[in-house]
Amino acid sequence: MGLFDFAKDVGRQLFDTDAEAADNIKEHLAIRMTGVEVSSVEFDDGIATICGTCVNEATRNSAVLMVGDIKGVEKVIADELTFPPPAVE
Repeated sequence: MGLFDFAKDVGRQLFDTDAEAADNIKEHLAIRMTGVEVSSVEFDDGIATICGTCVNEATRNSAVLMVGDIKGVEKVIADELTFPPPAVE
């Protein structure tokens, strides 16, 4: 459930080199997403790996889609982007 594929050559351009990608992706999420606490982002050859916590699954899915919509991102790994289980009433 943690690997998502995207079109690498479409989307919003946030970086010109792989060296600046991780920081720019992390900053983009911090500015545009509420309910997400990103502890780290790694980027290597089109693959973004996101680690942190979200308030719920919908927020996690939105964060994955937002990262996948960045030009140059081909895959998103979000195994370590977690959310708490729903409360049992």
